[in-house]
Amino acid sequence: MRIRAGQGLIVIMAALLAGCQPTATTDPLEGLSAEQQKRKLFDQIEARYEVPQAHYKLGQIFESEADLRKAGYHYETAADFKPFFWTAQAASVKVYEDAGNLDKAARLEAKWATMAANVDDCLSLAKAYESAGLTEQAKAIYQRVETVAPGSAKGFKASGYYYLHSGDKATAEEKFRRSFELDPYQSDVSAELGKMGVIVQSPRKNGTGFLERLFGGANKPETVEPDAGGNQTAAPKQ
Repeated sequence: MRIRAGQGLIVIMAALLAGCQPTATTDPLEGLSAEQQKRKLFDQIEARYEVPQAHYKLGQIFESEADLRKAGYHYETAADFKPFFWTAQAASVKVYEDAGNLDKAARLEAKWATMAANVDDCLSLAKAYESAGLTEQAKAIYQRVETVAPGSAKGFKASGYYYLHSGDKATAEEKFRRSFELDPYQSDVSAELGKMGVIVQSPRKNGTGFLERLFGGANKPETVEPDAGGNQTAAPKQ
């Protein structure tokens, strides 16, 4: 069978395009019963224990079956692996609270907090707590950011949004102000402060690189002008 040049080109192009299509990844647990899923996950763990996703999935299955003790064990196991599995850490605290084991939940909360050693870790853990509905634990980690990274504009900004969404506008404004002081080139922080009625001035560099930042109510710098007698007097502040 002869294929004309034009037809051949079309066939080649179609084959190339087909080869470029992404292949759909299937969940190996999809369509399996809970018992079948558990057997498959336990087989994975037996072959290689350090599989945090397998432990986490087992935790979810056991939690759905109201076996909170086993769920807590697997969440805690998943959370111990590096890089730290923040979602599993939050889940472990929540499931022990739900089980009424408040001492265990508190011990894990303290343990996970010590593992959050930098601003990114703190924010990851805080957001995981928020997603799990653990608002007090999230608040504690946002407060920890100020100790771990007192010079982080990103940390104070995230804290500001937490308080804003919690309805505490006064504390949110305080955190946004501090974030802006640390990095005045944040349009989103400036916008939030503007909504709160805080007037902010874009930073301006002089010859020495000094940044002027003005919040609402701040005094403008004095200017010096000569009076009629030739003496220099400070011009009145605006």
